[in-house]
Amino acid sequence: MKKLFIVLFVCALAGIAFAAAPVNHTAVIAPQSSKIASGGFSSSLTNLSLEYTMGFNKSNLHIKGYFTGSLSLEGIMQHYISNWNNIDMGFSYGGGTRFGTGFGELSGISMWNMSYVLAQNVSFYGGVKLTLDFGINTWGFYFDQDINLYLGTEIDIVENLKFYIEMQPSVWSSPNNAFLGVNYYFPVKSEVVE
Repeated sequence: MKKLFIVLFVCALAGIAFAAAPVNHTAVIAPQSSKIASGGFSSSLTNLSLEYTMGFNKSNLHIKGYFTGSLSLEGIMQHYISNWNNIDMGFSYGGGTRFGTGFGELSGISMWNMSYVLAQNVSFYGGVKLTLDFGINTWGFYFDQDINLYLGTEIDIVENLKFYIEMQPSVWSSPNNAFLGVNYYFPVKSEVVE
C-alpha cells in the first residue's frame, strides 16, 4: 500500500511545471547542535534548491538558496507548538530575497506546520505558507501576496539520509510547485561525561 501511494504521489508531481522553493521540514524540531544539509530540484528539473538547517534550543534555523533563472535566499525560524492526537504542530516565520536582471524582491514568510509519523521510516508533513512580496521591476514597485498549501513525505533511505517529495498547490496568486530531494542528517556528537 505504501509503495502504491508513493508511486501515485510521484506521478502527480511529474505533471507540475512551476517551482520556487520547498518547505522541506516536518513540525518536529531537530535536536540542539544538529545539522542537516539538503539538496533538491523541481519536478520539471528547472530549479535547484540547497538548504542548511541548524538545530537550536527549541527552534531550528533553515537557510535556503534556490536558483530559478534568478538567485533567491530564504531564512526561516521554526518553532514547535504541541502534539495533538499524534499530529505534531509548529509555526515558522522568516524572510527572503530574490534578485536578477532588472528586478529585486524582499519577502516576509510565515507557515503553519503539521506532521505525522506513519511508520518508523516514513513521515508526512503539510501546512499553509503565506508570502508577502515587495519588489521593483521594469514597471516600478509592486506588492504581491502568495498563499500555498504544502504536502510532503520524508522517507528514510539509509542511516542519516532521507528522501523527500513535496507538492505546493496554489491557493492564491502563486504557481503550483513540486519538489524532490534528499536531506542528510549529520551525526550529532555526544559529549563524554567522566
